[in-house]
Amino acid sequence: MTSLELFEALAPRLYPAIMGLGHYTERCCIFATRVAMDVGAYFGIDVWPQTVQAVAYNQKFREHVEAEDFGLNDWRSDGSHSVGIGHGLPGKPGVAVSRKTNQWNGHLIAVARGPLGCEAFGDFAINQAERIDKDIRLGVAIFGPYSGQEIWAVVGPAAHGTVIEYRRTEGNDVYRTSPDWKQRSRREKLVGALIREIRKEKHRCRS
Repeated sequence: MTSLELFEALAPRLYPAIMGLGHYTERCCIFATRVAMDVGAYFGIDVWPQTVQAVAYNQKFREHVEAEDFGLNDWRSDGSHSVGIGHGLPGKPGVAVSRKTNQWNGHLIAVARGPLGCEAFGDFAINQAERIDKDIRLGVAIFGPYSGQEIWAVVGPAAHGTVIEYRRTEGNDVYRTSPDWKQRSRREKLVGALIREIRKEKHRCRS
């Protein structure tokens, strides 16, 4: 199994499985990434966490970007919309963690590494940026090739043309103090269930 095959297998399963636990919100990037790391370790794939900032924008917004139409004061008049995650807590500049809401000011994704460096990325909590009413449609996961660049962009579900731009960040590792990161007991059953599902799928593909 390659790193891309692993993330492809996790993409439709990981986020719905977390939501199925019943006590997580869509802001579950720390937990989702940790689970991806554990599943990757089982299949012999080196998966690491990477902090990022991300901006998702709809097709109308994309048209302005591609046309370099930066002189227009308000793109929203024609239905252009964007959503950012990992850019800080609303109204709390400089605050890393809100104890009251249990929110972190960053965003975490999974990056798979091979002998030659980074190979793939997986964002298994991108759904928190989805805004159907603004035509920002992201599904339950975004993944693809990744070679370690600081900035990269991917297109979401093809029928809608949503774009997600990522910027790699460094130094914001307070997420490592989170129980979702530290406590293996929180994720053991979920990791095991995902491993079994992926193994069954691999077996079906071989037969």
